Amino acid sequence: MKPLFFAFPEKSETLLIDRQFLIGDSILISPNLFENSDMVDAYFPPGAWYDFWTYTRQWTSGKWTRIPAALDEIPIHIRGGSVIPRQVPALNTVATRKSPFEIVFALDAVESAKGQLYLDDGESLDVGKESTIVEFRATPRRLSSSVKQDLWSGAKDLTIQKFSVLGIYKQPSAVSVNGQPVSFNYTDQGTLFITGLNLPINKDFIVTWRETTAAQQ
Repeated sequence: MKPLFFAFPEKSETLLIDRQFLIGDSILISPNLFENSDMVDAYFPPGAWYDFWTYTRQWTSGKWTRIPAALDEIPIHIRGGSVIPRQVPALNTVATRKSPFEIVFALDAVESAKGQLYLDDGESLDVGKESTIVEFRATPRRLSSSVKQDLWSGAKDLTIQKFSVLGIYKQPSAVSVNGQPVSFNYTDQGTLFITGLNLPINKDFIVTWRETTAAQQ
């Protein structure tokens, strides 16, 4: 957890903000701290930010924005240019760690993103020695992973079940994973969902797609 000015020191507006914070450099938390309020005035640094719950995008130019903040929902946003691995929560942390992954690619203005996943047994004190490290990258019409280190034996039992690509505004006509065509779903909000996968997390992958042309439309 860190204040906004750690990640955006060039923006003087962030210096006095104490009602929002970041997790890492990619997750923005804007909690509702006022009684009987269902809105939050949140500052969004320049760039693309996506709603964590709906994956809809909000382009900003470094400004304050009033956003809904119901009592049962915390406003959370993903920074464009980030890759976020997600797992469905289970009854406890041991079971959750075995859940399949969803890899969320939140694209920036030039349709790029990057991120890293670190895995180990969660118990050993020798951090990094027996671990698996996977780097993810997005470029226009292409996603990929690169396994930089694979020393944790538990990684072989973990899989990727879903890709969510946020910020695509030309509808794909075909998608392939490791050269094989796959089914997909594209929404009006510019999100591409690729589901039903069973990819080992500790193996490299490449995802590509073709955009729908004017003739196809």
